[in-house]
Amino acid sequence: MDGGQTQTTALPPGSVFVYSSREFVWHRREKEGKYVNIMLYQRLLNQLAAENGLSTPIELEHRVIFPDPTIMHIAQLLKSEVISGGLAGNLYVK
Repeated sequence: MDGGQTQTTALPPGSVFVYSSREFVWHRREKEGKYVNIMLYQRLLNQLAAENGLSTPIELEHRVIFPDPTIMHIAQLLKSEVISGGLAGNLYVK
C-alpha cells in the first residue's frame, strides 16, 4: 500500500475503502467475493460543496477497511440501479 510492504488482512463483509488522492491498493482474494466500486470526481465534489456554501477544495480522508452503513446503503442502491436498469440508472451510474 502506497509503495509499502505487502500485507495480508481479513476483509469483513461490508468493508469500505476510501482512497482519496493516495495510491490505489491492489487486492488479491482467496475466495470469490462481490464489491461495488464508486468513483467520486473531484470537480463534482467541489461544485456541490460550493453550491451548498462549503469551502473548497473538498478533500476526502484516506481510510481503508472500516464499516459505514450509509456508504453501504448508497452502494447497494446504485448497484440495484445497474442490475435492474432502473429509470435513473444511466443518470447516476455508468
